[in-house]
Amino acid sequence: MNDAIHIIDQFFWSEEEGVMLESFAQDWSGVEAYRGANSNMHATEAFLALADVTGDNRWLDRALRIVERVIHTHAATNQFMVIEHFDAHWQPLLGYNEDNPADGFRPYGITPGHGFEWARLVLHLEAARLRAGLATPDWLLSDAEGLFASACEYAWAVDGAPASSTPWTGTNAPWCASACTGPTPKPAQPPRPCSSAPASCITKPGTGASGSFAKPTLSTVSTAVGTTNSAHTTNPAATSGAASRTCTMPGKRFCCLRYR
Repeated sequence: MNDAIHIIDQFFWSEEEGVMLESFAQDWSGVEAYRGANSNMHATEAFLALADVTGDNRWLDRALRIVERVIHTHAATNQFMVIEHFDAHWQPLLGYNEDNPADGFRPYGITPGHGFEWARLVLHLEAARLRAGLATPDWLLSDAEGLFASACEYAWAVDGAPASSTPWTGTNAPWCASACTGPTPKPAQPPRPCSSAPASCITKPGTGASGSFAKPTLSTVSTAVGTTNSAHTTNPAATSGAASRTCTMPGKRFCCLRYR
């Protein structure tokens, strides 16, 4: 962990920009003239873990700076659709990889599940900062709500078929919502009441060395709110890797996601 922190501090963290830099040559020269939302999303995730393990609040401050730039500055002005690619001056590159849309790390267009994932991370950050007694902007909650609603509106498809990105057309694209799960620290204030409407659960098929996906089948599952719904699940025999299930909280059930 200390070695990783040293590398982050010495090379990847840009105090001037308040974000993580993307990549270097093997000798740590020639920082790439590209900034990515994906790497900074996972850096936010890592910083939340580091804050939890070390008790050092600088990781929560760094996470807040990342979220402020990627989400509050850019996604919030783009109907909360997360812009993934930027140049070195943080100008959006909306056409990035248009000629290679299936790139495994930098796909063209929107990556729908990242809206769900960012929403969960933003709420995690809000709860962690409240718990640590740090200044916590009100916009963290409203931005998380915007991200979640936007991902549901522009990216949700009921067939649950695996997909990772969609062009900047505003059309729906299928996505599996396991990105919105994850541990969240206990809030510093009581949770708000939620409606009793049932949640729905889906399974995100795993992939193995072959990259194959399971074919979703319909089955009955028990949800987090104690109700039973029909949902897409994965036939284990058809997969080459592990599958994970999660519950989505559509509409006004969003506040339940906030305090799970």
